Amino acid sequence: MYSEELVSKTLKLVSKASSLKEDRYISTKIPLDTEVIFPDEVASVDFHFTQKDLVLYFDEMPYQTEFKIEQLDKLRANENIKALQVVLYNSKKDKLDTDITSSLDAREEAKKRLLKNRLPFIEYPEAGIDTLLWRYEAILELKDKQLNNLKKLSQKLEYTFALDYELDFIEVESEMLSPLVLESLFKYGNRDTGKSVLKTAVDRAVIACVRDRSLQRMVAALYERYLKGYIVWNQEKDLEKIFAKMEQEFLKRVKISKDFKFPKGNDKYELELNRNKAQIMLLKNQITDFFKDDLALFLKAQIQQRIDILEEMIR
Repeated sequence: MYSEELVSKTLKLVSKASSLKEDRYISTKIPLDTEVIFPDEVASVDFHFTQKDLVLYFDEMPYQTEFKIEQLDKLRANENIKALQVVLYNSKKDKLDTDITSSLDAREEAKKRLLKNRLPFIEYPEAGIDTLLWRYEAILELKDKQLNNLKKLSQKLEYTFALDYELDFIEVESEMLSPLVLESLFKYGNRDTGKSVLKTAVDRAVIACVRDRSLQRMVAALYERYLKGYIVWNQEKDLEKIFAKMEQEFLKRVKISKDFKFPKGNDKYELELNRNKAQIMLLKNQITDFFKDDLALFLKAQIQQRIDILEEMIR
């Protein structure tokens, strides 16, 4: 937002307290995931814009000076600006310095020049800045639309997630849960003597399977597939939380009923493996079932939880 009279440093208005930093102030009139920025220097149009930005250029008496036209030309040439709109308005100072007739005449002349230069403009409504930036009816319409979209997303999650997970997991399963990997969880080493075999296997499964990069990439892809376009939080940190909860869920689901110790020597260990085949097979099945079934339900619940949070924020 540009105006002739601005403060000495850039100010930002945001919609939520979590976005508050230095020079940022909260406003309940700011829509979700939106910032209103007041740059400190109107003379500089080299502000860092993104392709989502809408620039409002406030033009007051005297309208459309050579300096202002030069600024508008520079802003219009900036490819990073999504839209540029001129706002014609009378400040309180203008009302004191000029009579109503001359002010209206000047505004009409400014409108003609803007039309000639093909610059979009609006006139500042007396009702206030909130009606200028966004109409209440439009916000309600957007709110209803977003809530309806989230409802459809929940329905899609309910009916398609299981199949999406199954198809994506096929590509990961062949390596992550291969017989070679599962056998390696029970491998004997000289330093293992005296340790609990099944507990060690579970700890190894966390590293080899739950933290598997291919699995985590698959989880991130599913997360983005369903939540893309709605994420208003730090996605990287949120995924880190999900990965941490995955480990907790794995340890909760995989239960050890009866454990046994690594004996000293590989020959003795082979005897123990034969003696405890049932427990080893049960643990392997639990590990496999977690990734095939339990993890899918866990991820589905995590995504639904975020949809619920979004709905609550919009309401």
